[in-house]
Amino acid sequence: MIFSSMSIVAQTKQQERQITSRYDLTELEKIKTQFQAKEAANKLSVLAYVRERNVQSKITLPDGGVAELQRIDPDGTAIYYRTFMWRQHYQQELIT
Repeated sequence: MIFSSMSIVAQTKQQERQITSRYDLTELEKIKTQFQAKEAANKLSVLAYVRERNVQSKITLPDGGVAELQRIDPDGTAIYYRTFMWRQHYQQELIT
């Protein structure tokens, strides 16, 4: 037998205003801009890598998962993120 419980807790609008009133919005905007610039540079690097090597940036894997090129590390290592098809894997495990 499996039991599950879920609890959702959120702030009231007043609590939200109180919390966000202490934020340094200028600093947050600066950090956001830095992350956006880094992400844009990563995308350009990935596009150049893909063009130079004539490789796909996104592929569907034999197990149904997907791998997508995210960035190229300074040492030239290609970093991919991939998904796993857990449902298919689980169903396969039940069959075998």
